[in-house]
This record gives sequence, structure tokens and C-alpha cells, in this order.
Amino acid sequence: MSQLIVYMTAGSLDEARRIAGMLVEKRLAACCNIFESMHAVFWWEGAVQSEQETAFIAKTTADRFDDLKAAVLEAHSYDVPCIVALPIVDGNPEFLDWIVEQTRTTV
Repeated sequence: MSQLIVYMTAGSLDEARRIAGMLVEKRLAACCNIFESMHAVFWWEGAVQSEQETAFIAKTTADRFDDLKAAVLEAHSYDVPCIVALPIVDGNPEFLDWIVEQTRTTV
């Protein structure tokens, strides 16, 4: 299967919405789901940090991932944004076909 779930985080709900909208508009993702708020604890610049973040996931295909990643890196406010692709190993065939159709470069 060529479909992927891409897990990402953003510094705010507004940033996640902006990036998600851009990904769907450019057909780099068929859909994005945004989880409004979470608390992240992480190591950064020599110390433990604690911040509110917004997690979001995109449904896309393996052949669109490099362009998706480049677009997120360009639009993101973080120096090192979380962008992690996870393969979909099984699922509703109609939904998986929809992901492929919605991320085609020619519709």
C-alpha cells in the first residue's frame, strides 16, 4: 500500500490550521485532522522544555510525501518540526482509494 499517515505538531491551533489547509489545497494531503491541544515535554537547547502544542495528521500517499514534507518545512515556525510518516498497512479499501484519488496531481 502506498498510503501514509503523517503525524505532525505545530506551536498553535492557527498554525496547524494554516498548514493543514495549505496541504489539502495543494493536494499533498487528502485530509488533515487537528487535535486542538496537548502538552509536550521535550529536551531542547540543553534543558527540559514544556509547551502547549497542536498535533495534526495528514492522509497522503508515499509518492506525495517528499513534496508534503518540503511544504511543511517551508511553512512551519519551528526550527525542527515533527514530521513523521507512518505506513497504512490495512484499512477500508474505499477510503484508501479516496486518499489516492484526492492526492493525484491531475484530477
